Amino acid sequence: MWDYYNADTESEESEARNDFYEEEVLESIPEDPEEMIYACRYKRCQNNYWCNFDVTPPQLDWSNTISSSNYAPDLPSGVTIKIVANPRLIERALDDLWESSSDKVFALDCEWRPSFKKGERNPVALLTIASTTHAVLIRLCRMRFRDGVLPDNLIHFFHEKHATFLGTGWTSDSSALEYSFGTPRETWDDLVDIQDVSREFNPNMRVNLRKMVQHYLGFNPPKGSQVTLGDWEAQWLSDAQINYAVLDALYVGEIFREMRSTHIGR
Repeated sequence: MWDYYNADTESEESEARNDFYEEEVLESIPEDPEEMIYACRYKRCQNNYWCNFDVTPPQLDWSNTISSSNYAPDLPSGVTIKIVANPRLIERALDDLWESSSDKVFALDCEWRPSFKKGERNPVALLTIASTTHAVLIRLCRMRFRDGVLPDNLIHFFHEKHATFLGTGWTSDSSALEYSFGTPRETWDDLVDIQDVSREFNPNMRVNLRKMVQHYLGFNPPKGSQVTLGDWEAQWLSDAQINYAVLDALYVGEIFREMRSTHIGR
C-alpha cells in the first residue's frame, strides 16, 4: 500500500490511495530503538567507515517476496511507501521518513528510462530513499527544478551529519545524478557502498545485487527484468515498478544490516 503525494490531492484515486496508506501504517513493523547493533569497538578493526555507527538489526520478513512472481514482486509485510510527484512536498516526505528511522541509516537507489540507441542517455526519473520499513519514491521526472538542479531540501538531507547513506554500485547512480541535475559526485563521499563492504567479507564473491541477496538474505530475488526495462517516466508507475524500486532499496539496507550483525559476532 502506498500514499501518492501529488498536486491532484482531490482526485478519487488519490483519496483511495491515502486510505490504503493509513491502513498499512497501522500494520507496520515498529522499529525498537533499544534493539541495536552497536558501533564496532575493536581496536584492530580498520573498517571504520562502515562499522563506526549503530544500526538496527535485520527485521524484514521476506516470505511475501520469495513467493511472488518475477514480474510483480510483492513487498515484505509492514512496509510503507510515499510517492512524491510535487517538489513542494519533498520536505514533508523526508521529515516523515526521518521520524520513521531509529538508526538514521537510509538506502538509496535510482531508476531511469533505458536507452536503446548508442550514445543516448536518459536522466534519472526516480530516486528511492528507504529506512528499515519505510520508503519515499521521488519522481524527479515529474518535477521542474530551478536551474535544473535538485532542490536545497533534498541536498541538505543528503548532507545531514547524523545520517548514513547506503548504495550498491553507486558509481553509476552518482554519474547519472551528475548528468541529470549537476549533482557533484563529492555529495556521496561518505556514502557506504555495500559492494565494497561485501568485498571485504567475501573477496571471491561476485558483488552484484542479486548475488548479495542470495548470499546474505538467503533467497533468489524476483528478476524483474521486464520491469527494469519499463518506462520510468510514465505518468503513473505500475504497482510492479513501485515494488521493484522499493525492493532494490530495501535489499541494500537489509544486506548491510546482515553484514553488520555478522561482523559484530567476530
